[in-house]
Amino acid sequence: MSGSVIDKDYFISGSNMGKITKYSEHKLITDKDYRFTLDLWYYLFLNKIVLSFGLSGGYSNFKFESDDGFFQYPKDDTEPWTGNEEKIFLNGTAITYEQQRLYGGIGFVFSNNWNNTNKFNFNIKIIWYPFLKIDAIDNHFLRSAQFCDLLHDNASGLFTALSFSYELSKSFSLKFNTSYQFFKADGLTKTSPIGIITYSTSNADKSISIGTEIHELQIQIGGKIKL
Repeated sequence: MSGSVIDKDYFISGSNMGKITKYSEHKLITDKDYRFTLDLWYYLFLNKIVLSFGLSGGYSNFKFESDDGFFQYPKDDTEPWTGNEEKIFLNGTAITYEQQRLYGGIGFVFSNNWNNTNKFNFNIKIIWYPFLKIDAIDNHFLRSAQFCDLLHDNASGLFTALSFSYELSKSFSLKFNTSYQFFKADGLTKTSPIGIITYSTSNADKSISIGTEIHELQIQIGGKIKL
């Protein structure tokens, strides 16, 4: 188990539009999470700084499943969730979600080039991704429904990173790294029932508009020892 997942659905129209209709909480198990990146940079060495400009792209794929937990569904489908509904506890896999991202963009790096001392070094990186395609498969086993998401519209991303190190002695240095990555995209989803293939399965609904936002923050603190 690697955490928890909360699932909220918004199916009500009219005066209650935008309110939660179905709510559930589960244990989160990460099935896979990997990514590949390719960067091409041009370095410009100035007096005390180094500027880098270039192209950056990558591919990532992750999948998780939600197990056990509980759900709270209002008895009346036209009424929003309040949090006071009876908790129905579950056993086994309720949801699986797999998403792949393909992205590319431009960026720059700013770092120091102090020849008279190497005690303090820093690096700032910013990359903007105007090209982004996100595809996902979202399985809800309690509802016997599968959603195939195609998120290719209004898509973009941003990556920022800051790192620095400070040499306390000739044999030991402190290091700090932090990065933040953001992706946003809109698109359509194709809905199909899970189970036996029928005529309605092959003619799935593609009219539902959806969107996604992804925020990733990483912080690393460590030390470097020279032997």
